[in-house]
Amino acid sequence: MQPVTFARLATTLVSAVDGKPKRSGTPARVERLQANPRATLTVDHYDDDWTRLAWVQILATATIGPLHDEARAALRARYPQYETTPLTGPLITLSPLRILAWRASG
Repeated sequence: MQPVTFARLATTLVSAVDGKPKRSGTPARVERLQANPRATLTVDHYDDDWTRLAWVQILATATIGPLHDEARAALRARYPQYETTPLTGPLITLSPLRILAWRASG
């Protein structure tokens, strides 16, 4: 499990490696996706009122490529911190294959 930031870009989801210091040159999540492009992104909604719990899980194929301006803008719009923390790439693009969802109450 790896927490990530992400944004929607047309019919895909994008995530990028930021400029914070890393232990090695290529982050482990990128190496894992290069070896096996199957990925799952889970987004949950927590609430102290457990009747309001919910999650969405996206089963996807990941591709690794260069960071481009459209993805950078989408990520900055969702995460204002990226105005001061540089996004250096690479870009991880998730192409959904299946979407699952659950919520505690109707």
